[in-house]
Amino acid sequence: MNSKMYLKVRERLSHFLNFYSETKSIRLHIHFLIYFIFFFYFFYICISGCSDDKIQIQMNGDVTVDDVFDKSDDDEISPESHETPIENGKFFGLEPPTKKYRARRKEIAEIAFAYKYGDPIPHIEYTEDENKTWRAVFNTVKDLIPKHACIEYRRVFAKLEEEGIFREDRLPQLEEMSSFLRRNTGFTLRPAAGLLTARDFLASLAFRIFQSTQYVRHVNTPYHTPEP
Repeated sequence: MNSKMYLKVRERLSHFLNFYSETKSIRLHIHFLIYFIFFFYFFYICISGCSDDKIQIQMNGDVTVDDVFDKSDDDEISPESHETPIENGKFFGLEPPTKKYRARRKEIAEIAFAYKYGDPIPHIEYTEDENKTWRAVFNTVKDLIPKHACIEYRRVFAKLEEEGIFREDRLPQLEEMSSFLRRNTGFTLRPAAGLLTARDFLASLAFRIFQSTQYVRHVNTPYHTPEP
C-alpha cells in the first residue's frame, strides 16, 4: 500500500471515529461497530495482500516449475500441486492426464514462470491437437450463443470475431486478448503457470490484472475441466 492510500485511509478512519463518538443512538452504535470491524478487515487485506510487490511476482523466486509439476513421470500428481488438483489419487474422478499432456503443460508453465511483469506476453505455438480442442469448443459455444448468451456477451463475442482474435482455425494469443481488454476495459492479462491462491488472484483483480493460464484442455475432454 503506497503512502497516499495510507494517508487517505487514516483520514477516513479519523472522521469515522469522530462521528462514532458523537453518536448517541444504540442502533447506530451497533451498525457502526459492524462497519468498523469490516473496515479493519478490508484494511488488513489491502496491506497484506495487495502490495505492488505481490502483483509483480506470481510466486516466490525460490519456487521453480518443478515444484508445480512432478519431477518424475511415474509418480502421481501431487495433491499439494498448484497445477493439477487431485482427489483420491485421480484427476477429480478422471484418470490422470497422459505423460505427453503433462509434459506439454509443464513446458507452457515454464514460459509463464519466466515472464516478467510489463514485458509482452510470450507467443505460444499451439499444436494441431490444441487447435482442435479450441475449434470444438468455439463451434459449440457459437451454436449455444443465440439461445443462452446475454446481449453483452454476444456483442463482445462478435467484436472479437470482427477483429480477428476469435477464429475457428486457431487459438487466440494471450497478448492480443490482453490488448483487446486494455482498450475496452482497462484490464490486462498476465500469464499464470497454474492455480493461484485466492489472495493472489483477488489482489491481481484489485490492480485490473486477470491471471490466465495459456495451456489448453486435453483433446479428449474439450468441454469440461475439473479445475476451478
